[in-house]
Amino acid sequence: MADTTPDGTGPTSTEEDRTAIQVDVDQLMDEIDRIGQQADFNKPQE
Repeated sequence: MADTTPDGTGPTSTEEDRTAIQVDVDQLMDEIDRIGQQADFNKPQE
């Protein structure tokens, strides 16, 4: 995400560019949330 966000702050970025970057960030956040919900950290193996 840090690699993506500076590109959207430049003076040549359009509203469409910023919207596309936001979509990418939202997808990454959703994936992080999904992994966090599905992961079992330090769970004893059965």
